[in-house]
Amino acid sequence: MRLANATAYRTLDLRAVLCAVHTIGAAGLTGSPNARPQSGRLRTWPDLVVAVRYARKGNRKYTGHAYLSGYHATLSVPRGSCNLRVLVALWQHELWHLYGLRHDAMADSVGWCRANTLFVERVVTKLGDQFGGALHETVRVPAPKPTAADKRVEKVARLVARRDAWLAKQRRAANALAKIERSLRRYEKLGAEVAPAKAARPKRRRRRNK
Repeated sequence: MRLANATAYRTLDLRAVLCAVHTIGAAGLTGSPNARPQSGRLRTWPDLVVAVRYARKGNRKYTGHAYLSGYHATLSVPRGSCNLRVLVALWQHELWHLYGLRHDAMADSVGWCRANTLFVERVVTKLGDQFGGALHETVRVPAPKPTAADKRVEKVARLVARRDAWLAKQRRAANALAKIERSLRRYEKLGAEVAPAKAARPKRRRRRNK
């Protein structure tokens, strides 16, 4: 399952909740009207894409959409904090659609996303106390705007790194040329004709506009 998270909630937290619902749903709950009629892993789970986004203004805080036996689902959640039990109930409802169940084939508690069912409690128990009953958005502190002095320091550091890199190339080139010259002198002693080295091309001067 791939999670497309467009919220400030941690992707790892959302994935943990969604996977827990799928794991318990695949195992089934004996004697529970909330359990899926047939047990087993969702056939489309490896290729499933679940998009999590914020609920739009004016709509309900928790909404979802999924095609019957499809490969895509969407969950809309409120900003700030997300009630764990409500999220579990919402995802259970959409997951049952992915299993191919229509509303008339679901128990009333699943069809209406009841957050106080045996299934929901089993999922919350499996997740433990790591969320404390709710998921919270991560606070993103904006990076401070660099000052002019910070920019100068960064620029100087880049120039120093470039200078050191070119000096290293210069030393390697000098060593390589020295080896070549020694080899050429040895061949000259053996009678080979060696052409003189070409002079370096003079640097062009830029023409100033008058």
